Amino acid sequence: MVVKNKNAELLTLCESNAWADVVATLKTGKVPSKQISYANEEGLTALHLACLEEQMEAVQLLLKAGADPAVSDAEGTNCLHIAATLSSPPLLKILIEAAPPKKGVALDVNATDMQGSTALHLA
Repeated sequence: MVVKNKNAELLTLCESNAWADVVATLKTGKVPSKQISYANEEGLTALHLACLEEQMEAVQLLLKAGADPAVSDAEGTNCLHIAATLSSPPLLKILIEAAPPKKGVALDVNATDMQGSTALHLA
């Protein structure tokens, strides 16, 4: 697989559902932060895609590598919205417990998407 944008390498693996490769790549600990946070045209990051596919190990490794679960896509959807929509308590737990606090504030469970829905509305 040839990727023209080096920052898109990890995201391209995720988009290809190559989850074993994603996990192996993340386990090296050598993935640049720009790849961890890179988003496609729809605003989806590797963490969004791992959550959508309920790839728990990839989610945990991405969070450990510094992925931000509060980042929203073009529709205002963050990873908590995804986990709630999927009715996935294990995913919600991972996101809430492992999310890096920003400026002393934990992940905002009341964040809304473009339709004004919180994760609780979607659960």
